[in-house]
Amino acid sequence: PTNNSVAADILLITDGQVHEHGAIVDDIKRHGHRVFSIGVGSSVTESFIRNIAEQTRGSAEFVTPNESMAEHIVRHFHRIYSPRAKATLTWPNGVINQAPVELPIIYSGDTMHVFGHSESIPEGDVILELEIHDTTLTQRASITALEHSETPSTVSRLAANCSLDTLEGDAYTDMAVRYQLLTDKTSYIVIDQREADEKTDGAPAIRKVDQMLPAGWGGTSSVHKLVSGAMESASFSPEAPIMACMESADLEIGPEKVDDDLRPPTPWDEFCKIIASMINDRTYSRLTLNDLHHFGVPRWVLGVLGGLGDAGFAEPEIIRLFLFRLAGLRLKDTVDIQTRNRLKDRLPEIPAGMMGVIMPLIKAIETDMNDPIKISTFHRQDMIDFAAFVSSPTI
Repeated sequence: PTNNSVAADILLITDGQVHEHGAIVDDIKRHGHRVFSIGVGSSVTESFIRNIAEQTRGSAEFVTPNESMAEHIVRHFHRIYSPRAKATLTWPNGVINQAPVELPIIYSGDTMHVFGHSESIPEGDVILELEIHDTTLTQRASITALEHSETPSTVSRLAANCSLDTLEGDAYTDMAVRYQLLTDKTSYIVIDQREADEKTDGAPAIRKVDQMLPAGWGGTSSVHKLVSGAMESASFSPEAPIMACMESADLEIGPEKVDDDLRPPTPWDEFCKIIASMINDRTYSRLTLNDLHHFGVPRWVLGVLGGLGDAGFAEPEIIRLFLFRLAGLRLKDTVDIQTRNRLKDRLPEIPAGMMGVIMPLIKAIETDMNDPIKISTFHRQDMIDFAAFVSSPTI
């Protein structure tokens, strides 16, 4: 943030391939910022993504290579503008310790896992208290004993894994071995027992296998290239799953292409048609945020865009920034490059990273318009102030 004395809510979208994790977290904590992180890709550094969110009282989400990012961003927006609850757990007599020792901050819709260790079955209720501003919510739960088994249950293994952070040395290793946990100090050995007539009688053959990077690492993806090549060289139905192009060795796409004229227009199609016409006719100069809402843009998006005003942007500049990004992402077939360049020439000076913020908003608008139950029912908000978010150049 430009003013280090002002605590900000930071939306961090990263693959987590960074160094000096501790120094980054300490610096953010020192300034009182909250980080709402999104880890992207199949090779994301999960420990960093979770740690920076937990240490700053934020939250973490993860996106796989072929998954839409819009819903994860919307959930973080919901958390940013929702009250946070401080949780306190009271155990009955007999519980020795709990894991995690310090309970995380809870937001609406979050799930919290807490485990208690006891030498015997405790008697009494577990009491959960959630403090939200000046209000305290209390909930009680009784303890039910599970049937004893020689093999550790899934719940007990989860509890043991959660408690590893509090152990060191032999205690750490003993816990991992007892509950069969794979850690940096334990390993699994797989033994394939064969019948006598199936056993080999020769020496093992040495085969060199090239190391492979996981899909999505460093921005590379063989899967993406296959799908992209299939989409460029073959026609396919928008109604058919894209995974179909990876199921066939010769990348043939099954159903024939459906004529777009025969497909009924969606609310998003109608919105794009209106905006493209205004850009081409240059009639957008008087367009306002309220007009965008009239055309179907969700109010929570207008709240995010309106918050750019606190970063020094006038409403006409915000509109032009939004239209330019929309034209480049979704209107290339209806708005030519010369018109887009004229729109670009009228843009104000854009802070680093701001263009990247607009892109997921546009994807979220498309999802919201075409499938309102999926996002709007749970996450549509009347967001007014977004100053804390846009004041951070780290986005």
